Amino acid sequence: MAASSQSPDQDLYEASRLAADLVEAIGARHREYERQEGERDWLAATDEPPARYVEMTAWFPDDADEPLGSVG
Repeated sequence: MAASSQSPDQDLYEASRLAADLVEAIGARHREYERQEGERDWLAATDEPPARYVEMTAWFPDDADEPLGSVG
């Protein structure tokens, strides 16, 4: 049962619109950042990811065409 006076379908629609608005707001801020700073890694001042992040994602395949879970 919906927590509001709306139907569950209307609640889902409203939630999806809020999520879409959030994604658009984040995207707009990112585009503005890139306009001011140029295209580079958004979260790193040196445009290089910190070593701890590289370590966390080292398992991820370098080849973007290689499907996840495949054994090379």
